[in-house]
Amino acid sequence: MCGRVDKALYVRLDQERYFLLGASLSHELRDGLTALLMEYSDVFAWNPYEAPGVDPAFACHSLNVDPLIRPVVQKGRRISPLHQEAVCEEVNRLVEARAIREILYPTWLSNTVVVKKKNGKWRVCIDFTDLNKACPKDPFPLPKIDQLVDATSGHQRMSFLDAFQGYHQIAMNPVDEEKTAFITPRGIFCYKLGKTVEVYIDDMVVKSIYAEDHLGDLRVVFNTLRRHHLKLNASKCAFGVGSGKFLGFMVTQRGIEANPDQISAILELRPPRTVREVQKLTGMAAALNRFISRAAEKCRPFFDLIKKGKNFHWGEQSDQAFERLKEYLAAAPLLSTPVNGESLYVYLAVSEHAVSAAIVREDYNVQKPVYYTSKTLDGAESRYLPLEKLAFALVCSAKKLPHYFQAHTMIVLTEQPLKAVLRSADFSGRISKWGAQLGAYDINYRPRTSIKGQDGASNSRGSGLGVVLTAPQGQMMELAIRLGFPASNNVAEYEALLHGLRCAITLQADPLTVYCDSQLVVNQISGDYAAKDEKMKIYLVEAKKLLEKFKHVQVEHIGRDLNGHADALAGLASAVAPELRRIISVGVQSLPSVGGDAINEVCSVDQSPSWMSPILAYLKDDILPADRKEADRIRRIAPRYWVSKEGNLYRRSFTGPYLRCVHPDTVQNLLWEIHEGVCGGHTGGRSLAHRAIGQGYWWPYMQKDAAQYVKKCDKCQRFAPSIHQPAASLNPIASPWPFSQWGLDIVGPLPRAPGNRQWLIVATDYFTKWVEAEPLVHITDADSKRFVWKNIITRFGIPRVLVSDNGSQFTSGPFREFCEQYGIRNHFSTPAYPQTNGQAESSNKTLLDGIKKRLEKAKGRWVEELPNILWTYRTTPRCSTGETPFSLTYGVEAVIPLEIGLPTIRTEYYDPVTNETSLATDLDLAEERRDSALIHLAAYQNGLRRIYEKRINPRELAVGDLVLRKVMGAKQDPTHGKLGPNWEGPYKIASVAGTGAFMLIGPNDTPVKRPWNISTGTTQVSLEDISSDDEWIAAEESPNEPNEEWPSVFHRDAQEEDENGDKDKEIHNLSDCELENEVRDFDDLPMDDLDGSNDIYGEGLPLEDNIYQINDDLGF
Repeated sequence: MCGRVDKALYVRLDQERYFLLGASLSHELRDGLTALLMEYSDVFAWNPYEAPGVDPAFACHSLNVDPLIRPVVQKGRRISPLHQEAVCEEVNRLVEARAIREILYPTWLSNTVVVKKKNGKWRVCIDFTDLNKACPKDPFPLPKIDQLVDATSGHQRMSFLDAFQGYHQIAMNPVDEEKTAFITPRGIFCYKLGKTVEVYIDDMVVKSIYAEDHLGDLRVVFNTLRRHHLKLNASKCAFGVGSGKFLGFMVTQRGIEANPDQISAILELRPPRTVREVQKLTGMAAALNRFISRAAEKCRPFFDLIKKGKNFHWGEQSDQAFERLKEYLAAAPLLSTPVNGESLYVYLAVSEHAVSAAIVREDYNVQKPVYYTSKTLDGAESRYLPLEKLAFALVCSAKKLPHYFQAHTMIVLTEQPLKAVLRSADFSGRISKWGAQLGAYDINYRPRTSIKGQDGASNSRGSGLGVVLTAPQGQMMELAIRLGFPASNNVAEYEALLHGLRCAITLQADPLTVYCDSQLVVNQISGDYAAKDEKMKIYLVEAKKLLEKFKHVQVEHIGRDLNGHADALAGLASAVAPELRRIISVGVQSLPSVGGDAINEVCSVDQSPSWMSPILAYLKDDILPADRKEADRIRRIAPRYWVSKEGNLYRRSFTGPYLRCVHPDTVQNLLWEIHEGVCGGHTGGRSLAHRAIGQGYWWPYMQKDAAQYVKKCDKCQRFAPSIHQPAASLNPIASPWPFSQWGLDIVGPLPRAPGNRQWLIVATDYFTKWVEAEPLVHITDADSKRFVWKNIITRFGIPRVLVSDNGSQFTSGPFREFCEQYGIRNHFSTPAYPQTNGQAESSNKTLLDGIKKRLEKAKGRWVEELPNILWTYRTTPRCSTGETPFSLTYGVEAVIPLEIGLPTIRTEYYDPVTNETSLATDLDLAEERRDSALIHLAAYQNGLRRIYEKRINPRELAVGDLVLRKVMGAKQDPTHGKLGPNWEGPYKIASVAGTGAFMLIGPNDTPVKRPWNISTGTTQVSLEDISSDDEWIAAEESPNEPNEEWPSVFHRDAQEEDENGDKDKEIHNLSDCELENEVRDFDDLPMDDLDGSNDIYGEGLPLEDNIYQINDDLGF
C-alpha cells in the first residue's frame, strides 16, 4: 500500500482509465508528472486486448521437463459452485484474450485452485505441483527481499510499478503449451452449462425452481441443441416430472433419495457364501455410503472377511451385521440439499476401528442429513488417542467434502476441546498439520445440546393423550388432551381409548376399527390378558360398555412406529410436515374418567348492567328506556348490532365479520390474554386494540382502554427502550480563567504500539481548550498521578478542579490524596453518562478522528502520529472560543510548517526588533483576547441552549413517587445478553437532594447510598402491580461529592385520572443526568464546521439524541 494518493483521470475523461498520483505533490511536480504519463500512455494497459505480450522471438516460456519422468494426469477435484463460477469467468476472459486454448488429449493435466483476494474477488491459480517436480530448479539467483527494501528506503519520492498480467504477457513455447493443460468445469467429464442445466456426458437435466419457469428453461435448451444440430432420444426422455433418477440417485423436490433398485438388490441378497460374494456386498454398500450413517462401522465385519491371509467364515456376528444393514437400508434417510450461504452442522463419531461424520442442515428448526462419511482406521490410525480420532474424523470429512467446507460455515457440535487442540501452538506433527488444513475453512465449534428422553406419556409436567379419527373418505380429526391428574402409561392408554370411543359415538362412526400400540390394553379387551389391578378392571369395564354401543367394532394392536401421529399429539407436537398447518383442539381433563360417579357442577354467573343491556333489551324484547333521548339513541344505533341464538351481542364491522361485544367486567381479562397471555407479545396500545378487533371483539373506548392497560403493564415499563428526549435545561459551565479546570479521560484499548502501549490518557483545559495526551502501558492511579504532575502542574500550574469519570485510576485513595495535597478538587461525571464530562469526550473524539485519518493499515503507529495530531488540534481555531488553544495559552499564533514552505509576511519579512515589539504587544493584549474568547464562549453556549431547549419535555417528580431506574452496564446480568430489562425497581423517592436530584429508598426502607437524577422519560404502572415483597435490584449509583449539592432537573408527567376520578399510582424511569458539579461543555468544533455538518450540540449530546422517535408500539 502506498501513501495517500489522488486519481488523475486519463484522456476522454474515462472513469476506468486513471493514474494514481501522490496527494502531497506540489502543483509544479504534479503537472510535470501528469504530462510524462500522458506522453508514455502506450506503456500502460487497462484490458487484455491492450496487452499483446512480448514478441516470442525475443522471449518465451520454455519448460525444461525431465524426459525420464512420466506425465501426470491429476484427477479432477470437487469444488463448490461459487468456485466453479469463478473458474468459468476466468477461463472465458483468458479465451477472449487468446491467452489459452482448448485441447482434447493432454499428456499433463493439472487442477485449478481458487483463492480469495483481499478485495473479496477470486484468484484462479493452477496446481502445477507435479509439473514443477518434473522441471529442474532454475539456478538463476533471485535478489534478497531485505536488501531491496533497505535500498529503497530513505528517498523522498518513489513510484511503484506493477506488470499488467505479467504471467500472460510472455508467450508459452508452442512445444510446451499442452503440458500446462488444466481442468475446469467446462471439461469433458463434468461441466455446467448454465443455472438451469446439469450435464454429465450424454445425460442432461433441465431444472427450474418454479414450475412456471420450466417451459422457458426448456426453450433455451432446445434452441441451443437446434443451433448445434444435436438430437435427443424421445423414448428415453421424460418432461415435467417432479422426480427422477439421475446418475444413480433419485432426485426429488424434497431432497436426494437412494436408488430403490440398489436398495432392493441388497435387501433381496442372501447371506454371502464366498469371498467374492462378500466383495460384491461391500461394493453394493459402498455405492450407498452417502446414505449410511457410520458405514465403516456397520460394514467392518464384512471387510474383516476379505482380508488377505484370513480364512473365510461367515459366522453369527457377520449374519447379525448383515441383517442390521438390511434393516437400516429398508428405511434409508432422505438427504437434504444445502442452500447457498447457510451454516451446516457436523456431528462426529469415533470407535475403536472407524471414524464417522454426519453433515446436517436445519430446516424449520428440524435437522436434516446432508451427507454421511465414514472411514475405517488402518494400522497406526487405530492407535490414535480418542481426541486425535475425533480430529481425524473432521479432517477426513473435509477431504471428502471440500465443496461443502468451502461454500458454507461448518459448525462442529462436540463436547470435546477440539478447537483448543487444533488451534493450539503447543502441538506439532499430525495435529499441527490437521489444524493447518482445517484453518482454510470457516469452522466454528459448539458444545452439543443435551438429549433427554422420557418413556411413556407421563412426565414431570403432566400426561397427554392423542387421538386421531380417520373417515373412509380420508377426513381426519385430531384431538390432544392434557390430563390434570397423575397417570401411569397404562392409565393414559385407557383414557385415550375412552376418549376416542366417545368421539366415535358422537360422530356415529360404525363400523369402527381401533388401532392401539398398547399390548396390555388390546389383550385385556380381547380377553387374552386378565386385568388384575383394580384400576385396570374399572377401566376395562368402562371400555367394554362403550364398545357394546357399536354394531361392528374391532380393536387391533400396531407397533409404536406406526402410531407416531397419535404419539405426537400426546406430546402436544406435530408429526406432519411444517408446511401443512392445521388447528388441533386441545382440551383439559381434570378428573379421571372412572373411579366415581360423575359430579355435575353448575355455576351461576350474573353480570352487572352495562352499555349492552339497553341494546339487548331492545333487540330481544323490543323494550326501550324510559328516557326519550336515550330511547332515540338506542333506536339509531341498534341496526349496527345483532343478537345470536345464544343471546350474545355482536356489532357489524366495516372490515370483516361481526365483532362480539365484550362486557366491561371481561375487558381486563381479555386484554390480559391478548397482551401477555399464551400468544401475547406485549404490543403497544394501538396495536393491542387493533389485534382485539382482528380477533373478533369490540367494546366502546377500546383503544383508550388498551393504551391505559399497556401503560400499567410492569414488563412493558421494565423493557421499554431508553428515552432520549431531554427533561432538563442545558447547563453548560465554563472555566473562569485558563488552566483552572481540566477534564481527564482514558481512551482505549487501542492497537498495541511499540513498548506495549495501548492506552491514551487525555487532559483538556476547559478555558483555552489546550490538550495534553500521553500513551500508557497500564492505566493505574500511579500513571494518573505522574501524568497530572508532569503534563499539568509542572507546565501550567496547580489547577482548581479536575473533572473525570469514575474509573479507579481517578477515584482511588492515592490519587485523591495526591489531589488534596495540592488543593485540587475532584469532580466526577455520572457513571455510563460520558456527556457530563463533555469537554474531555470532545477532545477524545477529535484526537481519534485525526489518528484514524492519518493511519492506514499500520494501526500500531498511532503513538508516532500523536504529536502531529496534538499540534493540529492546538493550532486550529475552536468554534466555541473563536481562537486557537495555542493563542489563548501563549498570546500569539504559532508558526506552522506550511509557513516555511509557503512563507507569509511574518516569516518572509522577519525582523528581530519588530518581532520583539509585536510579541510584547500581543502579550499585553493576551488578557483582552481571553476575555473576548470567554464572551464568545458564553454567546455560543447560549445559542446551543436555545436550540437544545426546544426539545425538552419537562416532567416533575415529588417525594413519595415510585420510580424505575435505568439498568447500567455493570448491573446487567451477563447471562441475559440483549434480552435483559432496561429498567429496574421500583424505588420510592425519599427526599430532594437538590434541583432534580433525589434520594431513593429500596426494599425494607433501605436508602440508596447516592442520589440519582431524572431521566428523559417516564412510564406508568398501576399500584397493584407493585409489591413490597418484590425482589429489589441493586443498581448503579450516582457519584457523590462530599459537601456538594446535586442540583439538576427532574420532571414528572401529569398523572392521569381514571373514570372514577382517582389517580393511578405512577412509576417513573430514572437515569443519569447532569449534576451541577459535573461539567458539561460544548464544543469544540473547528471553525470550518460552522455549516452545521457536525453535531450542533457538540460533545454535550450524542448524535442519536438529536433525533426523537415516537414508538407507538410501546405506548409512548
